[in-house]
Amino acid sequence: MTEPNWMDTELKTLQSNVPTGEQLPSLKLEANKLTTMTVDYSKLWEKWSGTQGGKDITKYKVPVTVNGEHKIFWLNVKNPLARQLVERGKAGKVTTKVIMTGSAEKTVYNIVEE
Repeated sequence: MTEPNWMDTELKTLQSNVPTGEQLPSLKLEANKLTTMTVDYSKLWEKWSGTQGGKDITKYKVPVTVNGEHKIFWLNVKNPLARQLVERGKAGKVTTKVIMTGSAEKTVYNIVEE
C-alpha cells in the first residue's frame, strides 16, 4: 500500500534542497585559450556528487572571478588541477592562468606560469 501523503513529504524534502545564497553561472573554458582566474580561498569549496556519463563523480564548486565576473568552476576532485589549486592557495597565490586542451574525459588543464 502506498502512503497517501507521499507527495507532501517529498515536497518538504525538495523544498529543503533548494539552494540558498548567490547562484553563480558556470565558468566555461575554451579549448586552447588562456584563462586568468582569481580563486576564492576564503572558505572550503562545496562539493557536488552525482552521476555523469554513467559514472559516479564528485566535483568541487570552485568560486572564481574571471574578467570581473563571479563564476563557479566545476572541477572533478580527481583532476590534478584540484590539488594544484589547493597548493597554490596554501602558498598565497590566488590568481591562476589556466589553459584547457581536449574535451570530455580527455580534458586536460595546465597552469601557465609567467
